[in-house]
Amino acid sequence: MLTDAGCRKALPIERAGRFSLMVECTVPRVGCVSVEGLVVCTSPGSIELFRDVAAHCLAPELVDRCVEIAAARCSGERVVFHMRPEGWLSRDLSEP
Repeated sequence: MLTDAGCRKALPIERAGRFSLMVECTVPRVGCVSVEGLVVCTSPGSIELFRDVAAHCLAPELVDRCVEIAAARCSGERVVFHMRPEGWLSRDLSEP
């Protein structure tokens, strides 16, 4: 996970040594996936890495604006938390 170093999100992850994420998608079907696990290492983040992630996840026409917003909100250094997943849950929410 890429975030600002020292931010409200990063400090508890550093203390706990673990975190969880949940991702929701709506196309082609509505669903969500959650994952949790241990932080195995941290590394410096960068706006270039953020651009790579955004380009992987967003439509090409949205990438530049997303990166611009992220750069404006950055308080300085970024950090990447690398996770070793211990548990996954997924759910297709498009079916009753």
